Amino acid sequence: QDMGAIVEEWVDPLTARPGDDLSKYITSPSVQAFVYDHDVQTGDGVDVLSTHEQILDGQVFLGAVTPARKIYNEQMVEMGRKVGKFLRSKGVMERFAIDTVVRPSQAEPGGEVELTPFAIEINVRWGGTTAANEILRRLAIEVQKDEKQATYFVEGQPIFYTSTDNCKSPRLASMTVDELMEEVSEFLHPVGGVVGRGIVMHMLGGMTLDTPKFGFMAYGHSRSEAHDFYVRVMEKLEAAHGDERGQAVPDDA
Repeated sequence: QDMGAIVEEWVDPLTARPGDDLSKYITSPSVQAFVYDHDVQTGDGVDVLSTHEQILDGQVFLGAVTPARKIYNEQMVEMGRKVGKFLRSKGVMERFAIDTVVRPSQAEPGGEVELTPFAIEINVRWGGTTAANEILRRLAIEVQKDEKQATYFVEGQPIFYTSTDNCKSPRLASMTVDELMEEVSEFLHPVGGVVGRGIVMHMLGGMTLDTPKFGFMAYGHSRSEAHDFYVRVMEKLEAAHGDERGQAVPDDA
């Protein structure tokens, strides 16, 4: 640390019995927060905005499911707050995000699997999870937040979302933005006039690229509802990132 060097450690699952495979428990959640130069929210100048389960293709970010799983969500929030306080002490302000990898561990064969997030990267900038959270906080005149969980509510109704900034499809090459809007009109927020249900699109300037793409956030009153909007839009545009439904996080997770 004194030399300014980067030290890396390989994070393996901790198994109670050699040969046991806990790899299915390995995930890569992230947390984003905002550092202010004055005290806000909890009085420490750090606002933990959201946690996420990242949707990855190898190491390429495709999107995220929000919030992170309950089993480590509070750990992610606390990590965001601790890192934010440290950054603030060094004069770093505004937005940052932390990527992690979860280490599963098991004290005894067949016992409960504990999941512990380890930070692997800090990005002091806007990122792939920024827009979805910024728009969520503007879906209604008043959006409430649970600071401990970094989750959001509108009129007492929890809001979940799945988002992507990398929606690509050969079909987009022959579409204008207006035609795209028409194609997905049945999914546009607010579906049925209900706040917190449906999709919001962004990055529409990407429609002019040689390989057109755009981003969108699918909001819902449950994890499954939000993810279903996401999957249906991807499937309708023939833009699937592989197993879209398999990327869902269960409602009770």
